[in-house]
Amino acid sequence: MKSASNIILKLLGVLLLTAAILKGWQLLTEPVANNDIWSYRPFLIFTVEFEIALGIWLISGLFKKAAWLAAISCFLPFSFITLYKGLSGAESCGCFGSVHVNPWITLFAVDIPAVILLVVFRPALSFLGKQKSIAAFVQNVFTPLPSIPRFASIFSVSIVILAVTGCVLGFNEPAKTTSSYEVLEPETWFGKNLPVLEYIDIGKQLR
Repeated sequence: MKSASNIILKLLGVLLLTAAILKGWQLLTEPVANNDIWSYRPFLIFTVEFEIALGIWLISGLFKKAAWLAAISCFLPFSFITLYKGLSGAESCGCFGSVHVNPWITLFAVDIPAVILLVVFRPALSFLGKQKSIAAFVQNVFTPLPSIPRFASIFSVSIVILAVTGCVLGFNEPAKTTSSYEVLEPETWFGKNLPVLEYIDIGKQLR
Protein backbone atom coordinates (compact mmCIF):
# COMPACT_ATOMS: atom_id res chain seq x y z
CA MET A 1 0.00 0.00 0.00
CA LYS A 2 2.81 2.37 0.91
CA SER A 3 4.79 1.68 -2.28
CA ALA A 4 1.60 2.00 -4.37
CA SER A 5 0.90 5.38 -2.80
CA ASN A 6 4.44 6.54 -3.63
CA ILE A 7 4.12 5.37 -7.24
CA ILE A 8 0.78 7.13 -7.69
CA LEU A 9 2.15 10.38 -6.29
CA LYS A 10 5.12 10.23 -8.64
CA LEU A 11 2.92 9.44 -11.66
CA LEU A 12 0.64 12.36 -10.84
CA GLY A 13 3.72 14.55 -10.46
CA VAL A 14 4.86 13.56 -13.96
CA LEU A 15 1.35 14.27 -15.26
CA LEU A 16 1.36 17.75 -13.70
CA LEU A 17 4.79 18.55 -15.12
CA THR A 18 3.68 17.39 -18.57
CA ALA A 19 0.56 19.56 -18.39
CA ALA A 20 2.65 22.54 -17.23
CA ILE A 21 5.15 22.12 -20.09
CA LEU A 22 2.37 21.94 -22.69
CA LYS A 23 0.58 24.97 -21.25
CA GLY A 24 3.85 26.89 -21.04
CA TRP A 25 4.67 26.10 -24.67
CA GLN A 26 1.23 27.33 -25.71
CA LEU A 27 1.77 30.60 -23.84
CA LEU A 28 5.05 31.10 -25.68
CA THR A 29 3.71 30.28 -29.14
CA GLU A 30 0.04 31.32 -29.16
CA PRO A 31 -1.72 34.50 -27.97
CA VAL A 32 -4.48 34.17 -25.39
CA ALA A 33 -7.89 35.82 -25.52
CA ASN A 34 -7.88 37.35 -22.00
CA ASN A 35 -11.69 37.16 -22.11
CA ASP A 36 -12.18 35.34 -18.81
CA ILE A 37 -10.24 33.77 -15.96
CA TRP A 38 -9.54 30.61 -18.01
CA SER A 39 -7.89 32.61 -20.83
CA TYR A 40 -6.28 35.35 -18.68
CA ARG A 41 -2.52 35.21 -19.28
CA PRO A 42 -1.35 35.99 -15.69
CA PHE A 43 -3.69 33.30 -14.36
CA LEU A 44 -2.37 30.79 -16.91
CA ILE A 45 1.21 31.62 -15.93
CA PHE A 46 0.29 31.09 -12.27
CA THR A 47 -1.28 27.74 -13.21
CA VAL A 48 1.93 26.65 -14.95
CA GLU A 49 4.04 27.65 -11.95
CA PHE A 50 1.67 25.90 -9.54
CA GLU A 51 1.70 22.67 -11.52
CA ILE A 52 5.49 22.74 -11.79
CA ALA A 53 5.88 23.27 -8.05
CA LEU A 54 3.38 20.56 -7.10
CA GLY A 55 4.75 18.17 -9.73
CA ILE A 56 8.31 18.50 -8.42
CA TRP A 57 7.07 18.01 -4.85
CA LEU A 58 5.14 14.84 -5.67
CA ILE A 59 8.08 13.35 -7.58
CA SER A 60 10.63 14.30 -4.89
CA GLY A 61 9.02 12.18 -2.19
CA LEU A 62 9.40 14.90 0.43
CA PHE A 63 6.78 15.04 3.22
CA LYS A 64 4.67 12.26 1.72
CA LYS A 65 1.64 12.79 3.96
CA ALA A 66 1.52 16.50 3.19
CA ALA A 67 2.13 15.73 -0.50
CA TRP A 68 -0.86 13.37 -0.51
CA LEU A 69 -3.03 16.07 1.06
CA ALA A 70 -1.84 18.58 -1.53
CA ALA A 71 -2.47 16.14 -4.39
CA ILE A 72 -6.03 15.28 -3.42
CA SER A 73 -6.73 18.96 -2.65
CA CYS A 74 -5.57 19.69 -6.20
CA PHE A 75 -7.31 16.96 -8.19
CA LEU A 76 -10.67 17.33 -6.44
CA PRO A 77 -11.08 20.95 -7.64
CA PHE A 78 -9.66 19.90 -11.03
CA SER A 79 -12.55 17.41 -11.29
CA PHE A 80 -15.17 20.07 -10.62
CA ILE A 81 -13.55 22.55 -13.01
CA THR A 82 -13.39 19.92 -15.77
CA LEU A 83 -17.02 18.96 -15.06
CA TYR A 84 -18.03 22.61 -15.37
CA LYS A 85 -16.22 22.92 -18.70
CA GLY A 86 -17.87 19.75 -19.95
CA LEU A 87 -21.33 20.96 -18.96
CA SER A 88 -20.70 24.39 -20.50
CA GLY A 89 -19.85 22.77 -23.85
CA ALA A 90 -16.13 23.62 -23.96
CA GLU A 91 -14.29 21.82 -26.77
CA SER A 92 -11.14 21.35 -24.67
CA CYS A 93 -10.42 21.15 -20.98
CA GLY A 94 -7.39 23.40 -21.46
CA CYS A 95 -5.29 21.11 -19.28
CA PHE A 96 -2.71 20.31 -21.92
CA GLY A 97 -2.20 23.58 -23.78
CA SER A 98 -2.47 23.28 -27.54
CA VAL A 99 -3.28 19.57 -27.23
CA HIS A 100 -7.06 19.75 -27.17
CA VAL A 101 -8.72 17.08 -25.05
CA ASN A 102 -12.47 16.86 -24.54
CA PRO A 103 -13.35 17.76 -20.91
CA TRP A 104 -15.35 14.56 -20.49
CA ILE A 105 -12.34 12.46 -21.49
CA THR A 106 -10.13 14.32 -19.01
CA LEU A 107 -12.75 13.99 -16.27
CA PHE A 108 -13.29 10.24 -16.58
CA ALA A 109 -9.80 9.24 -17.72
CA VAL A 110 -7.64 11.49 -15.53
CA ASP A 111 -9.28 13.53 -12.77
CA ILE A 112 -11.75 11.04 -11.26
CA PRO A 113 -9.34 8.06 -11.50
CA ALA A 114 -6.64 10.22 -9.84
CA VAL A 115 -8.96 11.04 -6.92
CA ILE A 116 -10.03 7.39 -6.56
CA LEU A 117 -6.44 6.13 -6.60
CA LEU A 118 -5.40 8.75 -4.04
CA VAL A 119 -8.23 7.73 -1.73
CA VAL A 120 -7.64 3.98 -2.10
CA PHE A 121 -3.83 4.04 -1.98
CA ARG A 122 -3.33 6.60 0.74
CA PRO A 123 -0.67 6.93 3.42
CA ALA A 124 -1.47 6.23 7.05
CA LEU A 125 -4.12 8.77 8.01
CA SER A 126 -3.46 8.97 11.72
CA PHE A 127 -2.64 12.64 11.18
CA LEU A 128 -6.30 13.23 10.23
CA GLY A 129 -7.52 12.00 13.60
CA LYS A 130 -8.04 14.06 16.71
CA GLN A 131 -4.93 16.09 17.46
CA LYS A 132 -4.09 17.72 20.74
CA SER A 133 -2.95 20.93 19.04
CA ILE A 134 -2.28 22.50 15.68
CA ALA A 135 1.44 22.08 16.32
CA ALA A 136 0.96 18.33 16.84
CA PHE A 137 -1.06 18.10 13.63
CA VAL A 138 1.62 19.93 11.62
CA GLN A 139 4.36 17.81 13.15
CA ASN A 140 2.49 14.63 12.23
CA VAL A 141 1.80 15.75 8.65
CA PHE A 142 5.41 16.74 7.95
CA THR A 143 7.06 13.61 9.33
CA PRO A 144 9.30 11.87 8.61
CA LEU A 145 11.67 14.74 8.01
CA PRO A 146 14.12 14.47 5.10
CA SER A 147 17.81 15.09 5.52
CA ILE A 148 18.82 18.75 5.35
CA PRO A 149 21.08 18.30 2.26
CA ARG A 150 18.30 16.48 0.35
CA PHE A 151 15.66 19.06 1.25
CA ALA A 152 17.97 21.98 0.48
CA SER A 153 18.99 20.60 -2.91
CA ILE A 154 15.40 19.87 -4.04
CA PHE A 155 14.15 23.20 -2.71
CA SER A 156 16.96 25.14 -4.42
CA VAL A 157 16.44 23.42 -7.77
CA SER A 158 12.69 24.03 -7.53
CA ILE A 159 13.13 27.74 -6.84
CA VAL A 160 15.52 28.10 -9.78
CA ILE A 161 13.13 26.28 -12.14
CA LEU A 162 10.13 28.36 -10.99
CA ALA A 163 12.08 31.61 -11.28
CA VAL A 164 13.32 30.82 -14.78
CA THR A 165 9.96 29.64 -16.11
CA GLY A 166 8.17 32.59 -14.51
CA CYS A 167 10.54 35.10 -16.12
CA VAL A 168 10.43 33.35 -19.51
CA LEU A 169 6.63 33.26 -19.57
CA GLY A 170 6.22 36.71 -18.09
CA PHE A 171 8.53 38.55 -20.49
CA ASN A 172 8.03 36.59 -23.72
CA GLU A 173 4.59 37.01 -25.21
CA PRO A 174 3.98 35.56 -28.70
CA ALA A 175 3.82 37.95 -31.66
CA LYS A 176 0.37 39.31 -32.47
CA THR A 177 0.86 38.74 -36.19
CA THR A 178 2.53 35.75 -37.84
CA SER A 179 2.16 33.81 -41.06
CA SER A 180 -0.41 31.52 -39.42
CA TYR A 181 -2.52 33.93 -37.35
CA GLU A 182 -3.23 37.56 -36.50
CA VAL A 183 -4.63 38.89 -33.25
CA LEU A 184 -7.60 41.18 -33.86
CA GLU A 185 -8.21 44.13 -31.54
CA PRO A 186 -11.76 45.40 -32.27
CA GLU A 187 -11.50 48.06 -29.55
CA THR A 188 -9.08 49.95 -31.82
CA TRP A 189 -11.41 49.94 -34.84
CA PHE A 190 -13.73 52.77 -33.80
CA GLY A 191 -13.90 55.53 -36.43
CA LYS A 192 -11.94 53.48 -38.97
CA ASN A 193 -12.75 51.25 -41.93
CA LEU A 194 -13.41 47.67 -40.89
CA PRO A 195 -10.00 46.00 -41.51
CA VAL A 196 -11.49 42.54 -42.11
CA LEU A 197 -13.87 43.55 -44.91
CA GLU A 198 -11.76 41.87 -47.58
CA TYR A 199 -12.15 38.54 -45.76
CA ILE A 200 -15.97 38.75 -45.63
CA ASP A 201 -18.08 37.40 -48.51
CA ILE A 202 -20.35 40.45 -48.52
CA GLY A 203 -17.53 42.88 -47.70
CA LYS A 204 -18.31 45.17 -50.64
CA GLN A 205 -21.95 45.57 -49.57
CA LEU A 206 -20.95 46.20 -45.97
CA ARG A 207 -18.44 48.84 -47.00
